[in-house]
Amino acid sequence: MFAQLKQIRKKTKDLRGEVRALRRMALQQTTSVKETLRDTCNKIKTTLGFLSNSSDCHLRLGRMKISNERDSYGYDVIRLDKDLQELESQVEELRSNVINRRCRVNMSHVESMALVLSRASKTVADLKNRFPQLSQTLKSIMSQEMEYCVKEEKYDLF
Repeated sequence: MFAQLKQIRKKTKDLRGEVRALRRMALQQTTSVKETLRDTCNKIKTTLGFLSNSSDCHLRLGRMKISNERDSYGYDVIRLDKDLQELESQVEELRSNVINRRCRVNMSHVESMALVLSRASKTVADLKNRFPQLSQTLKSIMSQEMEYCVKEEKYDLF
């Protein structure tokens, strides 16, 4: 019984130590989260202050929007290129297997490659349709930015 009490006392002491460690860890995490939140709030305030105080707010918002669209277009092109490279390697592997090993063509494999090719052709059509509008919007934003730069340059000269 004495041994059991001693063991319970030891477990209690261990649990108290763990609770202290958990409290310290919780305080550290709370402090870290507060600092992160404070930094994020400051960044948001700075950005909002910059956007709301600037006379070129509309121009900057348009630039951000077109930049996001351009990035999306670029990601789609990269993904299309990757899909086509994978399809090309699959076709080459299949051709090699048929010629060298005299293997039969698996129709499900061919159908999956046809599906990838179909998806790629739809992506190409979509990119082809999006490009003129994206290009025109980029030209418009760039001309507005150039006008703004010229105005600022003239203002700085006076």
